[in-house]
Amino acid sequence: MSIGATTNEELAFRWSTDQGLTWKEDIVHTGEPLQEPDGTVCRGKLVLMPRHNRQRWTQFWSEDDWLPLKNARTNITPGERDTTDVIYNPLSKRIEAIVTNRIGGGPGQEDDNYMTINLWTIPPDELTAGKSEWRFDETLLRSEGREHDTENPLGLDRDGMHPGGSVVDAAAGFQYVYVYLGYFPGPAGVFQVRRTLDTNALREFLLAN
Repeated sequence: MSIGATTNEELAFRWSTDQGLTWKEDIVHTGEPLQEPDGTVCRGKLVLMPRHNRQRWTQFWSEDDWLPLKNARTNITPGERDTTDVIYNPLSKRIEAIVTNRIGGGPGQEDDNYMTINLWTIPPDELTAGKSEWRFDETLLRSEGREHDTENPLGLDRDGMHPGGSVVDAAAGFQYVYVYLGYFPGPAGVFQVRRTLDTNALREFLLAN
């Protein structure tokens, strides 16, 4: 299955049941300006959190047949957002979203000149029951300088910082998150952030430090 967003406030679903020989398509009109949907499958249900720059993030979820989708506005605060990375964490038993804030901060905004990548989590049963109060767990990564900031040694226009996907190694107990960071004209790169799947222990450590 592939999922994409259209310019008409729609999510486009395409899937094949014969290894790509033929494809089916379904379009879901959301009524919201969405981009770059990312999500996971949890207990047979599809969970999505597309990029949403204008308002608070919206979560989408399905029943076991995946379509149609339900949605609810989350408490993840507005700001200069970018892509997300959404997983089901087999250790914490929570749905976890790594969310960019290109003007810094987690549940609020920082006064300093930073961009951050933050971890928000919610129990699956709450999400699929229509609840949308996510818990802010921690800031995983902080980078000095906000998007379009040119006050840096290179004097270049900075691009946003955002996750581009991840790998969950449940046996080893880690998530490997791949983050794009750089400058609009270059240089730029993709960096790996490794974090433990023991979210509660990580949360306690980072909040204490």
